[in-house]
Amino acid sequence: MCSYKCTSQGLKKIGELKSGETLVVSGAAGSVGSVACQLGKAAGAKVYAIAGSDDKCRWLEKELGVDRAFNYKSRNFYTDVKQVGYLDVYFDNVGGEFHKFFNASPRDGS
Repeated sequence: MCSYKCTSQGLKKIGELKSGETLVVSGAAGSVGSVACQLGKAAGAKVYAIAGSDDKCRWLEKELGVDRAFNYKSRNFYTDVKQVGYLDVYFDNVGGEFHKFFNASPRDGS
């Protein structure tokens, strides 16, 4: 229950996610992250997921329907994830270097 309630509040009240916006979710294959991905898709957002294995990435794309999933253990992770470009909401489940990376990324389309 908390996974849904906390995630829903985070996306709606703090992130103010709207249809057509871009959402990036770290820790996307876990209980909270997977709920964030599903709520993002239900809201009409373009959803990009970050997980720690190719199997988890496939599951996120095929079962949850995220637009693209990135394996953070991949040698090309940072190059690949830059393809997301502009993002509206970053739903952070892990902190650390991902938090720093996405908060330093331009959000104004530049």
